Amino acid sequence: MVPSALSGKTVRLSFTKQGTSSPFETGDVFDFIFDNQGKLTRKLTTRTTLTETIIATTLTKVSKDFYKWIDTTNNIEYLVFVQANALKQITINPLGQSNLEIFNTI
Repeated sequence: MVPSALSGKTVRLSFTKQGTSSPFETGDVFDFIFDNQGKLTRKLTTRTTLTETIIATTLTKVSKDFYKWIDTTNNIEYLVFVQANALKQITINPLGQSNLEIFNTI
C-alpha cells in the first residue's frame, strides 16, 4: 500500500551524498514519481549528459515511517522516509553493496 503522503505525487529531491561509484553529482535534481499502484519512478532532471528513468515496483512497509521499493531489473533498493505525512528522504542502495546514495527534499 502506497502511503497517502506519496500516492499519486511527484516529489523533487536533490542529490546530497554519493557512494564511491555513483554517476551522480551533489546538487543533481531528480523527480521521484509515486503512482497509486505502488510503482516508483526516478527521473534525473538537471543534466542532459546523463539521462535515466528507473522504475521500482516492489513495495514493502518496513516500519512506521519507512517504506522500501525494490527495482528488480537493476537490483536497487529505495528506502523512503515519510514523517508528518511528508517525504523527508530517500536512500538508494544497490543490493549487496554498501554504496549509499542519499536524496533530500529541496
